[in-house]
Amino acid sequence: MRWNIEVFYRDCKQHLGMGDYQVRKIDVGVIHLLLVFLAYTILKGVAGMSKFKRLFDGVNAIGTMCQILKRRALQRLICNARWAG
Repeated sequence: MRWNIEVFYRDCKQHLGMGDYQVRKIDVGVIHLLLVFLAYTILKGVAGMSKFKRLFDGVNAIGTMCQILKRRALQRLICNARWAG
């Protein structure tokens, strides 16, 4: 059970911005942590949905999911910029 917690913490720090954020007020820090945890939960949930199976085929790592989503968002941005201009 401890290993799963370690992996969760590492993923949140390395890929979801938990380690980069500094706060002056504790309530702001709590909100940031909750948003990081929500992002993690959404990524894990979306990875198991049939609609996203092809996009995340065989991927379990949060870092890889983030890279795939960033690449996909960039492709869509470029595609939309071509059509607009």
